[in-house]
Parts: sequence; C-alpha cells; structure tokens
Amino acid sequence: MGDLASVAPIEEGRFDFNQAFVEARVPIGKAKIVARLGRQEMGFGNNTVFDMREGANTRRSLDLLRVMGTAGKWEAGFLTGHSVLEKLGTWDDATNHDFDLTGGHVARSFGSGTHTGRAEALFVASDRAALAFYSEPATRDQRKTLSLRYAARANAWTFDLEGVRQWGDFGNLDIDAYYVTGTVAHGWSGGWKPKVGLRIDVGSGDKDGNDNKIGTYAPLFPKPLTYNGDLGPHNLTIVQPQLSMMPTPKLNLDFSVAALWRTSTHDGVYSLGGAVLRRGDETDSRFFGKRATAAGRYQLNPWMLIGFYTIYGDVAEKFRPGRDLFYATSYLTFRF
Repeated sequence: MGDLASVAPIEEGRFDFNQAFVEARVPIGKAKIVARLGRQEMGFGNNTVFDMREGANTRRSLDLLRVMGTAGKWEAGFLTGHSVLEKLGTWDDATNHDFDLTGGHVARSFGSGTHTGRAEALFVASDRAALAFYSEPATRDQRKTLSLRYAARANAWTFDLEGVRQWGDFGNLDIDAYYVTGTVAHGWSGGWKPKVGLRIDVGSGDKDGNDNKIGTYAPLFPKPLTYNGDLGPHNLTIVQPQLSMMPTPKLNLDFSVAALWRTSTHDGVYSLGGAVLRRGDETDSRFFGKRATAAGRYQLNPWMLIGFYTIYGDVAEKFRPGRDLFYATSYLTFRF
C-alpha cells in the first residue's frame, strides 16, 4: 500500500456521501421554488466558479442551504453554507467550518431554435481561515467573487464569454484579481459532425510583492482546464485550439493542443487546488510549456457510459529540474 500522506483526496476517496439532502418544492402559479438543505453537488453556468469535478476519482460536494426559483426564462437563487473537508478514509468527509460561503445568482435565457443565448450573473462572498500564494504566506482570505457570463448559439456558431472579478481582504492586503475565459466554435452537421473551436483563458497573477495588494486569482471550486486537475487558472494564460467529432451517434471524441504562459513573471505556477508547483523566481520566462489532450466517451446504453482521456504536457524546459507529464485514465459511469 502506498503512503496515504502523498495521495490527494481528489485522487482517492473510499465510501462517503456525496449527496444527502432534504428538498421541498413549492409551485407558485407558473413559477417554482425549490429549497434544498444538506450535502449536495453543485454546478452553475459553465462551472467556472462551482464544479462537481466530473471525471475525477472523487466528486466534489458542499454543505449548503440553497433556494432556487424559476419563472419562464428567468432563474434565480441563494446559497449559504460551507465547503466539505475531503479525507482519504471511509465515511469521514466533514463540514469545513474554516471555509464559509454565501451568494446568489440570476440568469435569463433568450431566443429559440438555432438562435439562442443565456446571460448569467453569480456573486459569492467566501471566508477561508487560511490561504497561501507564492508571494504571500498563509493568512485569512475574505474574498468577493463576481462572475458575468454570456453564451450564445447562432446557426453553426457558438460563443461563450465569462469574466470573473475578485476583491476583498487577504490578511492586511487588498485583493485585486480577475479571470477571463472565452470560447468560439463552428460545427458542421454532416458526416462525423466535426466542430473546431478556440479557447482562451487569462487568470491574473501577482505583479508586485510590495504594493499592499495580492493580485493572484484564487478560484473557489473550479473545473479543470483540461480533463484532469493538474494546473489551476491562477496566474495562467492559455491559448487552446480544440476539435471534436462524432464518428457514431454514441461515440464522442475530443482533441486539443494548448500553449501555456504565466500572466505575471513575478508569480508562480499553481495546481488546481492552489498548491505552488513552481516558484516565480525559478525562471524569468513567461512561456513555460505546451500540452496535448485526447478524450472519448461511448454511451453503452441509457444508463452506462465508458470513457477515456490522456494528457501529454511538456513543461520541463523552462523549469529545471523537471520532467514532462503524461496522464491516462479510463472510467465507467452509471447513472440512474
């Protein structure tokens, strides 16, 4: 058996409740209100701020009170609660009282048929007892996160643009951070239904360690930038062409290549969970690597899906000592 101290909870989890809540539904005319209390998985919009961690060995849950309402093309909601402290044992995940959050969201859909759109706004006030960055040691982080997103489809074109602004207090420092992500794609309906796209992400990094500000973007519960959670969006600029296709109605294939830069050369490279993978002073290069990914999903039946994904990352040249990354996995998902 391996050393459990070297294994992250995202990589190994035994038996725990991911969802255990009570729910009440109240219809009001044509509108509907849903109140939910307990442990639950949560996603919103493009899962930039809240993601369930689909495809990882362990999924992500939160302990929340949520109130959600829908009326026609409008949606709105409120949430308050805590993150979940994930542990490696059995039935041992616990409410993390050192990570509180309260927020609300509103969304509206537009159009119909081949011309549709959706606008979303999400605000979250979070309070973490301790958070650390390359440029600053661990201290209390009281952060406000505001996300504005618009996604649209116009015939064969799709667009998705989201901007996230963060402010608040990191110990005695002011928070001044941002994240922008955008994807544009064009698809064809014939043959294997190919779809080509371009995705660009820019997460801010700290520019000056002596300006009484912390400029590193700190995501709350983000989805990975590719198919697994090796790199986080902190201080990261990525340009990523993408290709997807459907050789059969049940088989989906996705491919991408990406170039990786540090947004600020004075800040480091981070994991998805916020750990510093490379210090900011290890190199003066802004460009630090490239990667290629491939993934596939086959729907065996209405309840079962089998999939795989692989990643090759070349990030060793600018950071030495170091080595390239190769990751591959397969999975089987059963839904009911």
